[in-house]
Order: sequence, then C-alpha cells, then structure tokens
Amino acid sequence: MAFSPNPVPPRDQMAYTTAFDCDLVVDKWRNPNIGVGIHLAGSAGFTVAAGDSLFAIFHINSMDRGASWCARAVGWPKQFRGFFPASQGISEDNRVNVAINKTGDHVFFSWLDSRSPSDIANDHPDVITRGCDLLKSSYTNDNGLDQGTNITGLSSIANSAWFTDASYYVFCYSDTSFIIPLATESITSGDIVNNQVSFNYIPDFSFPESKFTVCANGPSWGNSCWIPSLGCKCR
Repeated sequence: MAFSPNPVPPRDQMAYTTAFDCDLVVDKWRNPNIGVGIHLAGSAGFTVAAGDSLFAIFHINSMDRGASWCARAVGWPKQFRGFFPASQGISEDNRVNVAINKTGDHVFFSWLDSRSPSDIANDHPDVITRGCDLLKSSYTNDNGLDQGTNITGLSSIANSAWFTDASYYVFCYSDTSFIIPLATESITSGDIVNNQVSFNYIPDFSFPESKFTVCANGPSWGNSCWIPSLGCKCR
C-alpha cells in the first residue's frame, strides 16, 4: 500500500478511493456507520493522493441496512502519513476510529492530523474528534465551524499523540455529555524501534449535547448526501 503526495489525475476522469484503515460501528437501527478517509486516487494502482485538500475523513452510513448509502465529509486533515522512523519503514496514517454510545444513537469519530505549517508529514499529530447525533442528523461544531475538534492541541501531549485508539463505546453522563475513551502512544525522537514508548489516556474532554448543531445536509464533497432520493435526510 502506497500513497502519492501530489499526483495529477487524468483530465478525462476523477477517480476516488478509500485509504488503508477504517472503523465501523452498528447503530440502534442495525445500520452500519463507517469512518474512513476518501482520497483522490493516485497515479498507480493501490495508491492514494495525500496532499492537503486532496482527501477528507468521511462518515459513510446507511439508513436502510445497506440498501442505500450516504457519505458526508466530517474532517479535512492537512497530513496523511507519518514515519517513525522512515528508515525502518514504520508509518502510521490518520488512524480513523469510530465509537458509539450504548443506546446507539450518537456516533463519534477520531483521527490523527499534524496541523503545524512546518509539518510536511503526519509526524507531529494531534487527535481530532467529531460526533454525530443520528436522531437529529447533526454533527458537532468546533467554535461554530463545520469541522472536527482538536482535543490534544493544548495538552501535555500536543503534537505528539501518535498511534491513537478509541473504545467502541463512549461514556455518557447525566448532563447529556459524552466522553470518548481515547489512548495515545508517545515515542522519543520519532523512533519507535529503538526508544521507549509511553501511553496516555485522555480523560477530560467531552461533547455536550449543545455541540451537535451542524446539519448533515452539507457541505458535502462532490454531491450532496443525506438526500431523500437515497433515503437519507435530516429528520
């Protein structure tokens, strides 16, 4: 599996493909909800375009158990792959995780991204998260914007939240807020082969119900999704 930082697609076609890791949960209506990166296809087989604005993190789901599907962009990373180290051929991509609450009506996405202008790869990532209220067909906002929220950028593991993983289930509290159980791995000097690692648990970030304000109708990547012709619409 490879990726092309800045391929030029043929002028007579525009091919898209998914990246190399994804996650899935099943909601209360027994419908699948997938989190995955969708990229412009690379110039060769089994490659993806990974330049800034050439890919996005998507929520792909069905509302009728697979008879029809929706795809809605939920995040726009700047970087795709990091190397730890490149000389050993060890890499990590956006590592999309999906979690769900116990009642199965709220879905949560997390992924890795290096947002500093000085980064040329995903070598100094933070954890970006976003939630979706399936009952209201709405996503969380970040300071009013249609994008994911950086939950490690101001923490002790800022720019060093490598190799993250999320629980299948989220914690739900009486104040209707949601905490995604997330753990990250930190490494020394960007070398996971020759140095010790440490693990970090993120205990104190939550999404209150009031954050779910962005309607799933758009904007989309390419064509509008959650549309009646696909059986997918805001309820």
